[in-house]
Amino acid sequence: MRNTVPIVLILLAAAAGWWLLAGADTELDTPTYESDGELGTSARGEGLQARQLEAEGLSVKGRERSPKRKHIVVPDPRTLPKGDLQVTLRGPDLSALDSGAMQVFIEPASYAAWRTRLPLYDKDERRWVAKGVVAGPVRVRVQGDHIIGRSVTTVVKRDRDNELFVDVDLAGAIQYDVIAYDKKRPPKVKLTLYDYRDQPVSAWYQERTSRRLTSPKTYATAEIGPEGVVFGILPGRYRLRVVSAFEEYDEAEVDIVAGKTARVSLVVRR
Repeated sequence: MRNTVPIVLILLAAAAGWWLLAGADTELDTPTYESDGELGTSARGEGLQARQLEAEGLSVKGRERSPKRKHIVVPDPRTLPKGDLQVTLRGPDLSALDSGAMQVFIEPASYAAWRTRLPLYDKDERRWVAKGVVAGPVRVRVQGDHIIGRSVTTVVKRDRDNELFVDVDLAGAIQYDVIAYDKKRPPKVKLTLYDYRDQPVSAWYQERTSRRLTSPKTYATAEIGPEGVVFGILPGRYRLRVVSAFEEYDEAEVDIVAGKTARVSLVVRR
């Protein structure tokens, strides 16, 4: 019995020492077994080590560093090389058209910092002139009542006069006016232009009054104001049909002549 007590005390002290050592280890990176059965480190230890390595500029295996964002530098158009562009519109006989009543727009062919340019018309030379166009690819867009509008792409070379000839087909237009039986104009109507085959034809539509001028757009059937112009129509015989908001309709046959604008009045009951 006398020897038993010291042995028990020794065992208790050993157990206490082992417990203290095991408890201290749990505060460190405790080994864990990952899903593939291999020995790994705890998430806490791995994250700490990764942050330390990344702070020193070193890469960590198995971790991809986030790429740095690139700053997009937009150049100042005033500092870019430029050239002049001269645009001549030609008819079917390849002679220059008196195109003062037409419109020419010069636009970037792709994304660019500069905006659409509106050139000036030189009546004596029958051409459109744009000074200081940013060098590179550009798109030239032409439209008018008495031509078939089109777009072409060209390249403006720096520090020189660049000439461009755009061949267009001649067309005609219709100036329309819709009125009701009470002598008032409906707020909106639907207009459709049909060809000789009785098929709808796409054309340019624009509201034009002394108080209102909208941007022209192409439609097969346009929901539009009661006064305006349908233009860019190839020569031939057509039928213009109007339908009011109350499904009242009227129509008229129109002969389109190149270089001319026909006038049409349409009447609906309401």
